Amino acid sequence: MKDADWFYHLTRKQVALIIKQGGMTSAVHRIGRAVPHPFGAFVQNRKKKEASEYQQKLKGYLIDLMARGCSEGTLRRTRGVYVPFTLVLRGSNEDDVPRVDQLEAQYLNQYKRLLPNLGQFDRPTFNKLKKDVLVDELVNDLLVRDKNHFLARLAVQYVTYRNNIEEMITASHVYFLRPGCAVDGYNDYKKHLDSNQIVVLRVHKDNLPGLVDDDSDYRAVMTERIVPANVIEVMQNHDNFTNEDYRSNAQNWQPLANLQ
Repeated sequence: MKDADWFYHLTRKQVALIIKQGGMTSAVHRIGRAVPHPFGAFVQNRKKKEASEYQQKLKGYLIDLMARGCSEGTLRRTRGVYVPFTLVLRGSNEDDVPRVDQLEAQYLNQYKRLLPNLGQFDRPTFNKLKKDVLVDELVNDLLVRDKNHFLARLAVQYVTYRNNIEEMITASHVYFLRPGCAVDGYNDYKKHLDSNQIVVLRVHKDNLPGLVDDDSDYRAVMTERIVPANVIEVMQNHDNFTNEDYRSNAQNWQPLANLQ
């Protein structure tokens, strides 16, 4: 069969052995709660990327304000008083993201009212500041040495909520790589799983009704339905997975039921 007929999923062998018993199911189906598997790619990736996301979000706040004429010294001195917002998430990008973005905008406006003589946004200054190492130093200072600074706390809470939304969606679905993104996704997800015990699973498109796009990753599709174990195949020796002829060869796959 053509490679275009198959969708792929990377996981640890220990997880695949669980899938062998009950099929591929979301956390909501398994445990009744929207909590992703602790050994899954999402959780491992979140641990690695979140600190960098805090930095990028805070840097965006800072250079926007500095491009409006606010000095580094004023930003350091104007610490503000931060009262965390609360928001009950529904596990939907369409519902949750606009509400989190609205709260972020409200909080930024609250902080801006503390700054004297804030001017108009200047794009050339903004572009220059994006490459300024002194801004990076300010970001690190606020996140490490002055964690209670209003902007640092807002950056951390915003990123955390955005990742919580993605986490809830992840825990409510089963994910697959599109055939055309199999190589890119394989190389990327393999890093996140960071284990020699990785296996690759595949399922034929005819056995995956109800697929929808994953808004957070253009390479992936997802389904809320249970994928039975008897339609899943596994590749253990996947060093040559990126070779299309190799992964399209049925002899390199076996029924998941055979996995030991």
